[in-house]
Amino acid sequence: MRLLAIRQRVFFRVLSRVERGLIWLVLRVTKSVRSTVLANALSSIVEKLLEAMESKVELWARQIGVPLAQKISRIAQSWGNRTASEWANDCGFIRYLSITTMQNER
Repeated sequence: MRLLAIRQRVFFRVLSRVERGLIWLVLRVTKSVRSTVLANALSSIVEKLLEAMESKVELWARQIGVPLAQKISRIAQSWGNRTASEWANDCGFIRYLSITTMQNER
């Protein structure tokens, strides 16, 4: 995770000096984490890194594509389309809506 974050240039930009030091120490000193306090601290750092490494399409899909797909699905269901309930969970449809929304924003 550390190497991936460094390669994507988010490790130093997103994490504070204390968080980077904590990760460095854990990797140097232990093989496994047994402390729940340390595990909670590391999990919050990992979540921060994952969020920073998330691509723009994935972010837009989560924030814009899912609600838009749910809205379109409800409208199509009200018109009598029986398979429209599956649209709200279709990853391809959500990604399509996200990308077209991104292109219309430019």
